[in-house]
Amino acid sequence: MTPEERTAWLEDRRLSLGASDVPQVLGLSRWGGPWQVWASKVHGIDSDPGIPARVGLALEDLVAELFAERCPDAEVAMPPGLVRPEGDAWAHATPDRWVLWPGQDAPEALQIKTSRSAKGWGPDGSMAIPDTEDGGTVPAAYYVQTMWEMWITLRIHDEQGIPAGAARGWLAVLIGNADFRVYQLEWDPALVRAMVTRCKAWWEAHVIGREAPPIDSTYACGDVLAGLHGQPQGVIALPEGMGTWVDVYLRSMRQRRTYDREARQAKNWILEMLGGARSGLVIMPNGERIEVSRHLRQGRSGPYNTISIRTPPASRRPTVPLLEDEHGIPTYRAMEAR
Repeated sequence: MTPEERTAWLEDRRLSLGASDVPQVLGLSRWGGPWQVWASKVHGIDSDPGIPARVGLALEDLVAELFAERCPDAEVAMPPGLVRPEGDAWAHATPDRWVLWPGQDAPEALQIKTSRSAKGWGPDGSMAIPDTEDGGTVPAAYYVQTMWEMWITLRIHDEQGIPAGAARGWLAVLIGNADFRVYQLEWDPALVRAMVTRCKAWWEAHVIGREAPPIDSTYACGDVLAGLHGQPQGVIALPEGMGTWVDVYLRSMRQRRTYDREARQAKNWILEMLGGARSGLVIMPNGERIEVSRHLRQGRSGPYNTISIRTPPASRRPTVPLLEDEHGIPTYRAMEAR
């Protein structure tokens, strides 16, 4: 994509809410949030996508090729770019690929990702379950993003709004340039209905109504604010009440230094107890069984250790709802054992 094509693409994206915007609006993305989406849509201010995003875009064709090799009966096709369903012009999607199966008229959405680590990703071939507080098989933000693209694809080809019938989508990820995994998504009409309701209300209030959402804690919000006003200069009187936020910042930084010191001490105790072992099993005070692993890394100044802690998969059962519908009913409940 040339710089001119990217500029035109970004301008078109600002006219509606896309799949990558949805997890940010819903507060499920650790990188971006509602304020950054609002700044992009209303004021045309975007944060730098960064090297990881550029690498992921460059590897998209390779991941699509790997998926096609995994599913030789399917035709993996390039969608027509940004698409908006008739009657829902406030929403759009740019599916990475469409998957067409023999004897099937409507395509299925394929979301392509790359990841530096396997954290948050379940075993290859698992049914996609969003990774909430109690675990899952795919990151919740990517689950919601793919479900949104499934909805847009269905709206374009079937014009059914939010059908109750069965449909599916796909999520493919290349982890660490060495591990390829595929996940299937089952259509969740209750979740989609809640997503559409909340996102449409957000669009009308904050983009059509131009009401700025609250500043949030995401990296993207900080990046946009850092470049918004140019080189700082001069002294101003801050509004009344801002002292509260300054106090929060000071207390948080003090607590952070304390927590960092405690975390380093705890890490060193764990390393001492592990000795030369790669991992160890421990019973937590609440009776939960946890696996602690040590990983030796090579840094610029020499080798160093990192610690990973995980719950054995058999006990990882998601029970936290992603969203609630307009009646306050959770759209995501505990999954039955498969």
